[in-house]
Formats: sequence, C-alpha cells, structure tokens
Amino acid sequence: MDWRKSKQILIVALIILNIFLYVGVRQKYSVGVVETKEKTMATLQDELLRSGIKIDAAIPTEIGDNIFILDVAYEQYNPRAYNEKIFLGNGEVSLPVDGVVTVSYKKEKIEFMKRGEISYENNSVKSEEMVSESEALNTIALDFFSVFGISSRDMHLDTISRSESGKGYKLQYGKIHRGIPLETAYTVVEIEGGAVVKMNRRWLMVEKEGDKPSEVADPYKVLFSLVGDESLRGKTIKSIELCNYFDDEAGAYITEGESIVRGRAFPAWRIRFDDGVYKILEEK
Repeated sequence: MDWRKSKQILIVALIILNIFLYVGVRQKYSVGVVETKEKTMATLQDELLRSGIKIDAAIPTEIGDNIFILDVAYEQYNPRAYNEKIFLGNGEVSLPVDGVVTVSYKKEKIEFMKRGEISYENNSVKSEEMVSESEALNTIALDFFSVFGISSRDMHLDTISRSESGKGYKLQYGKIHRGIPLETAYTVVEIEGGAVVKMNRRWLMVEKEGDKPSEVADPYKVLFSLVGDESLRGKTIKSIELCNYFDDEAGAYITEGESIVRGRAFPAWRIRFDDGVYKILEEK
C-alpha cells in the first residue's frame, strides 16, 4: 500500500470536511443571529406598545467606522464686528447685562449670550405676503445666513413648521459632520412676509477628532430605555439615526467664567417622533 498517497488523500478529505463544517457552523450562526434579532425586535415592539409607543422606522444594523469622539467648541461672536457688518456701525452696543450684550438699530436687535448663543429680531417687517413653499423658505433663510456671515456648508434643514404667531414659518437647521448630525448645535429662523424676523443660533465647531473610530451603543439596548416613559405615550418613532451629542453639563472640560465653551461630543442615537420632537439616547 502506498501510505504516502493514502496520507495525502486523508489530508485532502479532512480539509474538505473542515470546510463543510465551517460553512455549516457559519450558516447556523447567521441564522441564529437573524433569529435573535427578529426575536429582539418583536420583544422591543411589544414592550414599547405596552407603553403606548409605536415604531415606524428601520433600526440600523450597520454602524460603519466614521463615528468619532469629537472635541468641540461653541462658535464665538464679536458684537462690535456684527454691528459693523449688519448695521454698518450705526447700531448701539450695550454693556454686558447678566452676560448678555445687545446690539440694536431702529427695530432690529442682536443679542449675544452665554454658551455661544446668538439671537436676532426684526420688528420692521410689515408685509402680509405669505411664503409657504419649502424651497422658497429655505432660499430666504440661506440668503439671510450669507448676509449674516454664517456658513451653510455644514447645515442641514431638519424641520419646517408654522410659527407660533401663525403669521409665518419656522425652519430648524442642524449641524452635520462627516454626514452625521452633531447635537446640540442648532439654528432656528422664523420667516414672515418673505423675510427673516427671528433667529436663534447656538453652533458647535469641531476642533479635533478622536484617533480611532468610537464604539457605539447597541440601538436595541438604548431603545429599550424608552419603555415606561409616559411622556412618549401615543407617539410613533419615525427615524433612528446615529449622531454625536454634546452635553454641555456632562461633556464640558474647559470653561471661561460661567460660560462653557469647549467639551467632547460622544456617539449617541437620535430618535425622531411623529410630532417632530427629537430625543437623544446614550448608553448609560
């Protein structure tokens, strides 16, 4: 008997057997993972329904590797520079009162507040013209940002709704970094008579990214944290997306006086409900 040849045949047979076993285990594992996720999804839906919460959104299954912990800072403003830019130097610049500096000219005013917040108000608009098309409203807002010296490159229009006065519309913009929302940066404008009559803005600038992609909490796990939240009863989840979240109480590490200006934004999940309200969920 040719033992060398028999040995080679045995080795080949073992290799083929191992391949079949590997493929079988992988298939069984894949089926098990799918079944586990399906059971988890069913359990999650049942638990949320008991709390009066419905899900009408896909739960992300692939996270990707472009989410990082971010070092962020509030955008800073110079009141006198804005007086020159917006009011051609004709506005009156107040002394700080409780940390707020006001620049006013006729029926317009800009307030510069703590934690990088800025507001604008224009009480001179009297036109009854009602602009309602979303594209036209967005164009009006973008033109206003250009005049105000605000870059729109990292902005994303989140929602459009009727203003509280009922005379116009409110547009809310968020910040995008690497295609991912950065909370809690926001710019909100109100448009009446074809012009911006109010703006509130608190913007975050990314100073540095982490050296490597960050771990992200399992979306199923954080969604289970909504179970039992009575404030969400009767609502429907419409979207679930990854975001970076800056909590200026927990995430800050540098302050200037009473104004927190820098901190870290960590990965989290942004949940949007059918009433337009967002909720940020982090792994606790």
